[in-house]
Amino acid sequence: MIKIQFKKWIFIVICAFLGVFFLTFDFSVPWAGAEAQEDKIRALCEKVDGAGEVAVAVSMDGDKISGIGVVCTGGNDPDVAHRLLSLISASCNVSSNRIYITYSGKDAP
Repeated sequence: MIKIQFKKWIFIVICAFLGVFFLTFDFSVPWAGAEAQEDKIRALCEKVDGAGEVAVAVSMDGDKISGIGVVCTGGNDPDVAHRLLSLISASCNVSSNRIYITYSGKDAP
């Protein structure tokens, strides 16, 4: 009877220790998926007629995209910007208020 209680107690202590250990240390790699997401979004945006040269920055909050910035040569055209905004929002499941699209100011790459 005492051995069983002792084993339960040891098991509880080990589980508590592991719980505290995993809560204390962050094992996620920051920005691990950001580059892959940036490449995916850039490739998608470059297919939009009028977008031109595209640069993308993605902010991650853990495993979730928290913001997207796009700079492209066609960003000054409201129609292009709207199409890019809709495309990125739908494909990445990110609210449009977390996406910013702007003009790069370059006429050629």
